[in-house]
Amino acid sequence: MPRDQEWWRELRVVRHSALTDIPTFVLKDVLERPHWHFTIAAILACLLIIVRSRHSSADVRNIMFWLIFNVLLAVRCLGTFSGTIHFGSLFDMILPTNAASPFKGLFLQFVLGLPIWNGLFVSRYHESVKDFINNSSNYSRITTARILRIRRPEFETPWRDTVVRLAYYHTLDSTLHVLILRYFWAFGEGQPYTKYINNEEVLAVVLTILMAGWTWIKVRAHEAERHMAIEEG
Repeated sequence: MPRDQEWWRELRVVRHSALTDIPTFVLKDVLERPHWHFTIAAILACLLIIVRSRHSSADVRNIMFWLIFNVLLAVRCLGTFSGTIHFGSLFDMILPTNAASPFKGLFLQFVLGLPIWNGLFVSRYHESVKDFINNSSNYSRITTARILRIRRPEFETPWRDTVVRLAYYHTLDSTLHVLILRYFWAFGEGQPYTKYINNEEVLAVVLTILMAGWTWIKVRAHEAERHMAIEEG
């Protein structure tokens, strides 16, 4: 019997825990088992939308952003679930790098507040400061501070920029997360988190590809802007 099923049985039968009416390994298979027909259809649909909008850099950027936003949301939800299946100790709960730790938000606040983001043009949604100022949508100018009603320097950034920064962070974080679940899962006794390719692994690959595409788009736009500035100067 797999270790997570033994752990559930111990809680259910021996300790009579009321919180185990639905075993976590059942939820795990429901959430993590991919439906390949739907997944492939969704990927092809997204590629078609991007290709049809390829003549407008603003449209491609906007489509890429919302794709990244939705994939990032799914990554966070699945990562939080897999992080809560087993808390082996109190240390696991308070470790801020754990996806389900209550201190994860503080850790992300620290990461998003690092000065390095200010010098990375790829972490900004708009092409330039001029583009941001001239943008006709006030919705795009909403900062994270206004959403959370927090007056802190690290939150005084447009909310779209915050999403892009989180996406870059989670590209690395989700990659490490799925590698740990595949090769170093503590409750598998040498077995991976799932024997099949799970949704977390699929989303980690998709997010990495999306961020590579986002970076390429931003680099091209930055080079075009730089050439225009040279010609105007």
